Amino acid sequence: MIKLFKHQRETLEHHVKNRGVSLDLSDPGTGKTISTLAYLAKYKDKVGHIRALVIAPKSVMLDAWQKDLKHFDNLSSVIVTGTATQKKAAFAEVVDVYITNYETLLKYDLCYSGITHLVCDEGVKLKNHSAKWTKAITKLSKHTKCRIIISGLLTPNNLMEIYSPINILDPQLLGISFWAFRAMYFNETRYDIRKQGKNIVIRNYMPKNGALESITKKIAHLVIRHEKSKVLDLPAKLWSTRTVDMLPEQKRIYNEMKKDAVAKVRDITVSSI
Repeated sequence: MIKLFKHQRETLEHHVKNRGVSLDLSDPGTGKTISTLAYLAKYKDKVGHIRALVIAPKSVMLDAWQKDLKHFDNLSSVIVTGTATQKKAAFAEVVDVYITNYETLLKYDLCYSGITHLVCDEGVKLKNHSAKWTKAITKLSKHTKCRIIISGLLTPNNLMEIYSPINILDPQLLGISFWAFRAMYFNETRYDIRKQGKNIVIRNYMPKNGALESITKKIAHLVIRHEKSKVLDLPAKLWSTRTVDMLPEQKRIYNEMKKDAVAKVRDITVSSI
């Protein structure tokens, strides 16, 4: 097993203390993937077998998760990718860690598949409570023992985006529903505008006085965060090249732009000049 840095050991201890229900908001580059896998490895040693599902963007499935898994000899894993047949076969394998992406998750109902640990990488993807994958992950989370969300940024637009990730970790901590949460912590303002001959009602929601402080206090036991500038034992910066395959339509647009300096995207002509 890889030797952890001091801050990674602290994160591991946080996961253990919270029984695998936690939110790692450490800066990018601090090794959140390694800390999470260290927890899974430790849990596996304790119980003998786990069935963990890691959901991550395609760009880090191979270059982060699969790469870091090589440091943990006691964790077997499979990447769920490829054709529908290949993905189905991957999920049928008996391993400790299944790694897939948010898009693939929508095509499978894993609620009764025996998943014990749920890990969501780039938790910012869960900011929209009405998104299909947020709903699917929320449903799945009710059937798992341990739930870990890791993200360098969780609420890029507004404080309301904190609800869904926290609800996945600790249901009803911030309210029995998104609507109850919004009513409790935000004030609504409305104004009418007329557009194309129609009256449209615009609604804005601003945090009530003390809302940020109250929410921060409620979720504090779930959160651990390490700032890169304060982690003094990090090694020198490493650079890696990531290869991302383009979809057929993306490749067509790319080649068209490369050849003619213009390309047609959704019936709109785009120029590189």
